[in-house]
Amino acid sequence: YLREALVAGKAKEVVQLAERVVEAVGDTTQEGAQIRASLPTLRRSAGLCAECGQPSDVRLPRCPACEKKRTATRSVAVKSAAPPTG
Repeated sequence: YLREALVAGKAKEVVQLAERVVEAVGDTTQEGAQIRASLPTLRRSAGLCAECGQPSDVRLPRCPACEKKRTATRSVAVKSAAPPTG
């Protein structure tokens, strides 16, 4: 159903259903794992951030809030991987 809805251009109508399925079954079934893997694409098709599902500019890989989190996490990882100075 989800695949057909996406092909029919109804991503906005099914993204919440897909998120609920993932929350309910997670990766415990093959179908749940497939839906989890396709959720970022489904969200982007609906004009949402691929990571958090909030409305976003589809030309960007993620919304400003998720980009900020990713940048902060990346800078912490780089600092912890750097050799000690001094």
